[in-house]
Amino acid sequence: MKLFVSLVAVSIFTQASSQIQGLGPMKLGISTVSMIDSIAKANDVDIVESGSGKRLSATKYKDYMKIFFLRKEEIKKGEFDWQDYQYSIDPNVKTYFINKIDISGVRLSSVYLKFNNGVLYYITCDATKELTEALDAKYGQGSVRSKENDVTCRSNIAGEYKLTETTFTTSWATTAPRFSAEYILKKYYDTKCEAQYLSYFTLKDELIVKQVSSVENSLKDAEEKQAEARKKEALKDF
Repeated sequence: MKLFVSLVAVSIFTQASSQIQGLGPMKLGISTVSMIDSIAKANDVDIVESGSGKRLSATKYKDYMKIFFLRKEEIKKGEFDWQDYQYSIDPNVKTYFINKIDISGVRLSSVYLKFNNGVLYYITCDATKELTEALDAKYGQGSVRSKENDVTCRSNIAGEYKLTETTFTTSWATTAPRFSAEYILKKYYDTKCEAQYLSYFTLKDELIVKQVSSVENSLKDAEEKQAEARKKEALKDF
């Protein structure tokens, strides 16, 4: 497979609005799912179907581009695998994963693109210094806010004690009130009370995100009711 080439035709540094709507060719409310085929063709790669979170994660540090279309996948027990967390059960949503892509020399990694009824409404990727500097250069310095949350930990030696989790959110102005563009940096504590760090960038249409979430919750509720009905049916002669 050829090394992928940068999408030099589209720049995130071009003269444009100081309000963000996308990254390079990926524009909220404008880009359609056909964009994925264009990216694949431009970089001479195939689009592979998979819902395996383990499989997608394994491509993160590869030197070549991989594009996955997320589908529902039954993961075999004991294989230490999982359904990728970005997969949506909403039948109108299509999710794609690109392990890496260069846009005007800026590397984006672990990129998820979600389309609702064929139109892009959600972008997320790893947050890097290179990306945030590019956003600041084009759209101006982002505004920063922080939030703290105390958690309780316990140990045989120290007993019960408090630790503080902190989330820093940097946001940029967007072209529509319903859009949000945020860089999240979070320090939190796992079940062993060991410090963990998480950082990512998201650009999304909040209205569509809420609509999709509502559909997903309705489908989950219906599935649970059907499962309960099947369980009762199986026990009718009990």
